[in-house]
Amino acid sequence: MADNLKKDEFIANEKSGISQDAHSGMQELDKPGTAADAATVDDAKVPKVDKALIVGQQTEQQKTEHLPAADLELVKELQRKANNWMRWYNFSGWVYWILGAASVAFSTLGASDVFEQQFSTVFALLSAICLGIIGFANPQKKAAKFIGAYRLLEPSVRSYKYGVLPKADLLVKDKEAENMLNEGDFDGK
Repeated sequence: MADNLKKDEFIANEKSGISQDAHSGMQELDKPGTAADAATVDDAKVPKVDKALIVGQQTEQQKTEHLPAADLELVKELQRKANNWMRWYNFSGWVYWILGAASVAFSTLGASDVFEQQFSTVFALLSAICLGIIGFANPQKKAAKFIGAYRLLEPSVRSYKYGVLPKADLLVKDKEAENMLNEGDFDGK
């Protein structure tokens, strides 16, 4: 009788497309003490796994264990350089947007009839100063150079730190990033 029930259940599962392995896996979920039995997510028992054992995760010490002391200093120096470039990118971007917004505000105030003529002249002058700084200092162009150099150097430092990139290639990327920052600044004469 029990064999007939299992056979009928097997035939029903075959017709519905559920394999025997999947069906037995579903039965495992119905056992008491599993996640399916828990009243809330907090009640579910999740096995504890040491995070360091997860593939792809390493501690900072494990990342740089293979590097000699001199190379570790090189990595720190280049990472500092890349971080400074990111700071300069952020600063240049903020300067560009603040001066641009200020010039629009000052020109609007200078053109309006809300203030006396002498204030309108001051606002027009302030607007011209903001636009002059944007035009001559060109902070958006500098920001583009800094982010380009950062995007070239920072992943290279990370690749070298993990042992994927050789030291010679890292130094080439550093030189390319430096050249990217200096390109167009000198006329070559």
